[in-house]
Amino acid sequence: MRNRDPAVADDPGRGSSATLFCKPLHRTVYPARNMASTAPQDAEFSNRAEQCLASLQAALDGFDPDELEADLAGGVLRIAFADGRNCILNRQTAAHQIWLAEGASAWHFTFDPTSGPDGKWMDTKGRGELRSLLRQIVSRRLGRDLEF
Repeated sequence: MRNRDPAVADDPGRGSSATLFCKPLHRTVYPARNMASTAPQDAEFSNRAEQCLASLQAALDGFDPDELEADLAGGVLRIAFADGRNCILNRQTAAHQIWLAEGASAWHFTFDPTSGPDGKWMDTKGRGELRSLLRQIVSRRLGRDLEF
């Protein structure tokens, strides 16, 4: 028989080593999220974002497919350039933003209804408006000034 320390063996607050490591130290309780209150906002955002992405795709569809191709599916607009590089715009419903990624750069845009008669998608860090920044990226990639 083993020689056990009676102070440890008889401690009612101590279980097996498995219980010691598996028992949570504390429990965090998060308040329930009222999904009904965010649903109209999410729907409004989704409609606005889809309209924006669809209008950008329509503008890009006018380009020669040998220069670029724009495909919109599932809230993601992928712009593939002739050099094999891509530019990606995607809807981020949880954040109510449109994200733009090009190379090592990224932008996050939120809709600003006060930025014009119909509102604009503005960068969260103050770097400009979505359509203008995308025009600059495409112009640089194609090597000429563009308007769309």
